[in-house]
Amino acid sequence: MGNTNLNQPGEQLLPLQTQQPQSTLTQEPQTVDALDTMIAQTQQNVKVRVWSYVVLSLVFPPFTTIWAFYKASKKQVLSQVLPAITIAFSLLVLFSAITSLSSVSVPSQLAKLGVTSQTGVSQSALNLLVGLTIILGLVGLVGGYYFRRKVEKTEFLSSFAKVFMIAIVILQMAAITYLFYFVYKSAYANIAPLMQNSYQGIQ
Repeated sequence: MGNTNLNQPGEQLLPLQTQQPQSTLTQEPQTVDALDTMIAQTQQNVKVRVWSYVVLSLVFPPFTTIWAFYKASKKQVLSQVLPAITIAFSLLVLFSAITSLSSVSVPSQLAKLGVTSQTGVSQSALNLLVGLTIILGLVGLVGGYYFRRKVEKTEFLSSFAKVFMIAIVILQMAAITYLFYFVYKSAYANIAPLMQNSYQGIQ
């Protein structure tokens, strides 16, 4: 009777010891799959947040742009947001500069028609501003794509990269503001003589 009582605990422990490694082996693949799913969901959420910051920065710059930078820094996603905003602003600046080229050539076209206009804007200065705006757009586009790929690999941006992209965006906003002002001033000065001539023709 005594021998059977002493052997029973040992006989019950052996199956328990053999079952423990089996349970861990079956749980490891499930844990890896769950981790992959969680990483994929996190990356998707980051992408959604990035584009929401880009849209916010373009609503009413520079005020909403500063607000987007502040929110991204507070949420610790500035490294992901900065390249996307830089790319978006660069595309917008390039499009605006290229479309403004048609208005820059208006005075010379009017001169061929015998209509003189005093725009108060130097043609060479306006051409220089358009060229500078295009250069800023190209630099921002290349830099934004470069740092975006770097963030995708390392998930980190240096202080130099952040300062560089913020400076490019600020310069782009300043250049496009001056360009719109000069184009508007030139367009108004070009339209005024045409309206005056047509009014005199009606009389």
